[in-house]
Amino acid sequence: MDSNATYFMAKDSEVQCWTPFHILWSVGIALPFFLLWGIVLPVILFRKLVLSSKSLDDQETYSKFAFVYEGMKKRRYYWEFVILIRKTLIVIIFVFVNMISVQAQAFATFLVLLVFSALQIKFRPYCDKRLNRMELLSLITSLVMTYSGMFFLSGNES
Repeated sequence: MDSNATYFMAKDSEVQCWTPFHILWSVGIALPFFLLWGIVLPVILFRKLVLSSKSLDDQETYSKFAFVYEGMKKRRYYWEFVILIRKTLIVIIFVFVNMISVQAQAFATFLVLLVFSALQIKFRPYCDKRLNRMELLSLITSLVMTYSGMFFLSGNES
């Protein structure tokens, strides 16, 4: 890519999607970074955490991985990865499902939020009841906003 192309992508927010220029940027930059930061590194971290799950209270394990499981119930040490999966699914929906329709995008987002709300209610992963409540309220707020969007979209069928 030359500097004109870089300038063009940074300055023009109306670049037409899925043109050869856009696909080149998507496949060349976005896809590798998504795979690295969204899949490869979390899988590696999850694997290391699972292998260390018997010794979560050891000082060495705690100093390496506490940022992932601090505040979680011991048997729910992996919950941060559940949240990461939810966020990744929503990003995938926002990027790819809107090619089908905005209604499909809203419905898919609603379903993902509904499933993860049910998981939050069932497992209550945080040690502190207030954190469980806040997470659930956050999911419910997202559900209400998504449902409201679906309601307003229903009149805009084309």
